[in-house]
Amino acid sequence: MKKLWKFFIAAMAVIIAGVLFLVYTYGPNYNFYLFPPSPEKYGQYAIERMDREGLYTQSKEWADTKEEVLKEIKKADSYEEVLPLLEKAIGVAGGKHSFIMTENELEESNNENIFPTSEEKEGVLYVKLPAFSGMLNKDEAQKYVDILSQVINKKTYHGIIIDLQENTGGDMHPMITGISNLIPDGRQFSFIDKQDSKTDINLENGRLADESDSVKNEKTEKIKTIPIAVLINEMTASSGEMTALCFKGLDNVQFFGKNSAAYTTVNTSIPLYDGTYLQLTTAKIEDRTGKIYQNDSIVPDVETENARSEAEKWLTAS
Repeated sequence: MKKLWKFFIAAMAVIIAGVLFLVYTYGPNYNFYLFPPSPEKYGQYAIERMDREGLYTQSKEWADTKEEVLKEIKKADSYEEVLPLLEKAIGVAGGKHSFIMTENELEESNNENIFPTSEEKEGVLYVKLPAFSGMLNKDEAQKYVDILSQVINKKTYHGIIIDLQENTGGDMHPMITGISNLIPDGRQFSFIDKQDSKTDINLENGRLADESDSVKNEKTEKIKTIPIAVLINEMTASSGEMTALCFKGLDNVQFFGKNSAAYTTVNTSIPLYDGTYLQLTTAKIEDRTGKIYQNDSIVPDVETENARSEAEKWLTAS
C-alpha cells in the first residue's frame, strides 16, 4: 500500500511539473504568467510574436533588426526601457500600420468614443460614421451598432450617404455590423498572411463571423434597391477603410471624395504582461472583387473636394 501511495505521489508530482512547464512555456501566448517576466523575457516574447506573425518578417531588414533589438533588450532594467526597442522592431515587422499602445493609452482611447449621427433631407439619408476604438467596451460597441441599425432601417429614404471621411479606424466590427443591412451576407473580404494562407471574413445574420466576440445587428432584413454613396478622403484609414471595402463591387454603390489613407492591412492585437498591446500587421486584404490591398489607397469613383454635394446630386438623379 505504501508503494502504491508513493507511486501515486510521484505520478502527481510529474503531472504537476508537466502542467507548470506547459503554463510557463505557452502561457504568455494567452497572456497568462506564473511569475512576472523579467524585462528581457518580456521583450523576447514580444519579438517572438512579431517574428512569427508579422507580415514583413521574411526580409533581411527584419533579421538584422531582430538581432540588434534582442541584444539591446538584454541591457534593459524595466519594461519601460524595453518599449522603445519594441517600437523600432514592430515598425519593421509590421510596417507603417503597426504600433504599440500602452494600458493608459488604451483606456484613454476607450473614453473618447463618439457615435454615428444622421439627418434626412428630401429623401436622402446622410449617415456619419466616426472612428471607434472601444476594444474594452462591448456595450459602447453595441450602442454604435444599434444607432446605425435604427436609422438605416427607417426606410423612409430613396438614397443613402455613408460618410467615412475622417474615420481613422479602430474597431471595424461595430461599423460593418451597423451598416450590414446595406451589404449582402457572405464574404466581405479576406485576410492573406505572409504564408499566403487566406481567411474569409463573412457577414452572417447581422454578425461578422470571425473569431472575435462580435457585436450583432438584430435587424437582418436587407435593403437592396436603393443607391448608396460612400464618402472617403485622406483621413479614412484602417477600420474606416475596411468598412468602405464592404461596399466595393456592389452595383448600386458609388464612391466620392479623395483617395483613402492607405492603411489597408490587418492588425492583430497582442497583449503583453503589463497591459500594453502590440498592434501588429499580420495580413493584407483581398476585397470581394479579387483586388489585393497592402496599405494601398481606396480610390473613389468620383474624385472631388465636395464629396457630399456631389453624392447628393448623384442620388437625386438616380
